[in-house]
Amino acid sequence: MAIFAVRLSRERQELSQVEILGKFGGAVGNYNAHVVAYPEVNWPHIAEQFVQSLGLNFNPYIARFNNILIDFDRDLWGYISLGYFKQRDLTDSTVLRNTGVGIGDSLLAHKSTLQGIGKLQVMRRYGVPEPYEKLKELTRGRAVTKENIRDFIESLDIPEEAKMNLLKLTPDTYVGAAAELARTVENAVNAVNGIKI
Repeated sequence: MAIFAVRLSRERQELSQVEILGKFGGAVGNYNAHVVAYPEVNWPHIAEQFVQSLGLNFNPYIARFNNILIDFDRDLWGYISLGYFKQRDLTDSTVLRNTGVGIGDSLLAHKSTLQGIGKLQVMRRYGVPEPYEKLKELTRGRAVTKENIRDFIESLDIPEEAKMNLLKLTPDTYVGAAAELARTVENAVNAVNGIKI
């Protein structure tokens, strides 16, 4: 029993030293829907304040948290393929088998995001009642076309400027704060590595 008590105690000590990170930049970390709904807000700053108010350490440059283990598995696969280790490929049981699901989910999420979240957030901003239901009625069980999205946006009871901004959205322009974040990534990397700027 003493062995297990000591091991658990050590693990508890290690766990207490783990930095718990948080993010608030949306699915891909670029504040896309945030910027569409409220372009005048400094989202990286607001996100940092919010995450820190929860007692978490802010991590602005991350989309998903489990990629570290996927990268680790891929590295091990590389070592195994070079003959350094004799072990089966750790990625095949999850990554390769679920690639189709991931790609399908990504495509669906991308389409849904472009056609839904931005408009939903904008509708909420301007107090449009039941925005989710309106968007669901437009898209559920129907082909979503550029034309019916345009007609839907034009029918909304929101300011003309907001309509024009929504009508201008394309996959190329729905990037949120990506450019700003890319310019500041060097400072973040240096800060993580303890380099004074």
